[in-house]
Amino acid sequence: MITIEVAKKKIEKSVDELPFVVTNIEDVCGHVSAEEICARFDSPPFDRSAMDGFALKASSPRALKISQVINAGTVARPLKNGTCAKIMTGAMMPEGADTVVPLEETIEKGGQVYLNKTLRKGSFVRRRGREFKNGEVLVKKGEALNPASLGMLSGQGVKMVRTFGMPSVGILVTGDELVENGRLRKGKIFDSNMVIVSSLLNEAGFKVATLGISKDSARSLKLKIEKGLREDVLIVCGGVSVGERDLVKGILKSSGVKEVFWRVRQKPGKPLFFGKKGRRTVFGLPGNPAAVLVGTFEYVIPALKKMMGLKDMWHKPLQARLSGDIKWKRDRVEFICGIYKGNGVTPLPENESSMLKKLSAANALIIAKRSGYYRKGEMVNIHLL
Repeated sequence: MITIEVAKKKIEKSVDELPFVVTNIEDVCGHVSAEEICARFDSPPFDRSAMDGFALKASSPRALKISQVINAGTVARPLKNGTCAKIMTGAMMPEGADTVVPLEETIEKGGQVYLNKTLRKGSFVRRRGREFKNGEVLVKKGEALNPASLGMLSGQGVKMVRTFGMPSVGILVTGDELVENGRLRKGKIFDSNMVIVSSLLNEAGFKVATLGISKDSARSLKLKIEKGLREDVLIVCGGVSVGERDLVKGILKSSGVKEVFWRVRQKPGKPLFFGKKGRRTVFGLPGNPAAVLVGTFEYVIPALKKMMGLKDMWHKPLQARLSGDIKWKRDRVEFICGIYKGNGVTPLPENESSMLKKLSAANALIIAKRSGYYRKGEMVNIHLL
């Protein structure tokens, strides 16, 4: 059995970025850039008006003739002495003008404009290159693309973007006692793990393929695992412990998956399995819902982040003040459900790890590492769910 720290190092060492793909800019939100992208021209590309108003020289007299109207997208003529141009927001400033006066600060009458206030040179003018210059780095390699950065690239005429591939994920749930739908028969329960894993991954921006429920039989498991191994990542929920019907590890081995580690010194989720088959990655999660949630959040999602090109794959801990005691005397790390609010975290009463009601109320995992007690008022590390 290994520690959490060793498990994370083994995952980080074993998982590689996926090959890059070139994709339409409209389809890459949330993807990670596989290259540095620089500006093709200044932004703005010319001096522009920031308001609807009148473009003029700051040294102009207080009464001016309107010589032209400049709409956004039209080319302005040079400004003649003693005149101004009526200008719209975003329009090109005419040569000879250095200031814009907003409409509400003027009186327009008979083709003339009368100014109400003292002018300040440069007011309401967005200068060429004010946002960034030609050749300036806009997106770094390894940076996640968001709506704002994609809008910025689109404004530079970029239509195709080179990004790291997004991993495909297959989810398989195992257990003779599980059913997906229909009427429950005696001894059966509805599955919840598929929804837990797929919801966590969808929320994190990953698309998943659900492989359904496998019976605890070698034939059923073999067929579904072989299908799941077509994906970049296969997640198997259940069947990885030491019971007579825990067949997953053996089936994975017979399917060519090499074990990297099995069993981590933690609660919940001690029988965590991690393996590789070439570039394929396999996680085996214990079947109880708490272990499934913790395993997916703490290990699977970070691995997927690295595969899609993100450098900071692991969740960053936050410090929070305990609002209640935690009794802890075990020799392993425990992830304790808590409610984080403000700068404090309230540990939820200890329950069996399969109970979902406690999980549904939590928005944080308290990371309890040392033996002994955590007293009310102490600072602890947490991960926000």
